[in-house]
Amino acid sequence: MHKLQDINLSVHINPQLLRQLWAYTTAAPGEISGIGEVDVHEHHLTIQQPLHILRQECSMGSTELDLDALADLITDYHEHGKNHEALRFWFHSHGEFGAFFSSTDDATIKQLTATLPVLVAGVVNVAGEASWRIIYHGISVDWSDRIPGPKPSAAEIDAVRPIIAERVTTSRFSWYWPETLHAKRWDYRGHRRW
Repeated sequence: MHKLQDINLSVHINPQLLRQLWAYTTAAPGEISGIGEVDVHEHHLTIQQPLHILRQECSMGSTELDLDALADLITDYHEHGKNHEALRFWFHSHGEFGAFFSSTDDATIKQLTATLPVLVAGVVNVAGEASWRIIYHGISVDWSDRIPGPKPSAAEIDAVRPIIAERVTTSRFSWYWPETLHAKRWDYRGHRRW
């Protein structure tokens, strides 16, 4: 649990959800993103399962959610009597690059917070590094940490591969990172590592 002193807010992220985020990040051929639920109770936020991996197009340096798939998810929540306003968590991966919020991520968060006064965003990489941002009624707080525990097991990765295969279309090129720039040879700024 994280205590955010600046806004008198505590945040708990479900440990199984953290493992899922890391497994999806490790198993995906490029970036991947998902939507999840945040339970808001006074000054306490709980990021919980389920994690929804929607149809999306991804590359080594970008992920784009299918907005029709997001609309279908919201409709499904309505039809099953669930509160769609709980869908306040957006995560995406940065593969082998650093876990940070890019200017594109900042723009996405700005769009999401236009209608959501409370939002939690996360960026995860294959090393288990994570950056988090909470927007709570106009106040933004960022922090970084590492997902606890060992790297995802082969069983954890194999469990998420069918969902990735079904819902993620891999684009050959990204507007930012051509697939030919292998992540192990280049850092996120495009500089050679060796």
